[in-house]
Amino acid sequence: MIDGNGTDFATGDGKKWAALGHNAVYNIAGKEFFVAHGYFIPDSGDSKLIITELKWDANGWPMIDLQ
Repeated sequence: MIDGNGTDFATGDGKKWAALGHNAVYNIAGKEFFVAHGYFIPDSGDSKLIITELKWDANGWPMIDLQ
């Protein structure tokens, strides 16, 4: 990552989420979930808990939906 070889997959969008942090992945009953906190712009940047299903694309890269 220091040499530019990493790729972000969970970042703030500047509209709904300012930033994400302190994340983890849990496997519950065979499904994987991405859990993090995020600064929610519509609520003056209050920190919110984010829990969303983690899915994988055809190349094996993780994907989440923060909508």
